[in-house]
Amino acid sequence: MKAHEELFFLVKNNRELLRNLLPREDADRVMSDVDACLSLGPDEGAVRLRRLLQRYKPVRKWLEEELYGESERLRSQLPGYPKVPLLRYVCPCRECGYEKLFSQAPDPLPLCPEHEEPLVIAEEKGLGRECA
Repeated sequence: MKAHEELFFLVKNNRELLRNLLPREDADRVMSDVDACLSLGPDEGAVRLRRLLQRYKPVRKWLEEELYGESERLRSQLPGYPKVPLLRYVCPCRECGYEKLFSQAPDPLPLCPEHEEPLVIAEEKGLGRECA
């Protein structure tokens, strides 16, 4: 199964859990948007779901753990699996918690899906700045 299909079916099969991870005041609106994305099918729906759900830190962490966490953990225990140090990039906006791991420096730098700001290495974030 392709990554976008995994995301699509993970969300489709865990709607109640997803609702509980969302801020209460946003849950109805976001779940309505989720339903609209699911109606598009796996290809287009997964792209829109990822954009929609990346805004919510608890949902983002759940998706990353479900989609990548266990398989990466199991792979890393295999003999001969390379131990590559990961670089942590974050949104430069002070209040944002968006982060992404890379095995090498990305070129070009990806943007935060919420603030559309280029990510910075976590250690360089410093005090950050106010973002709209």
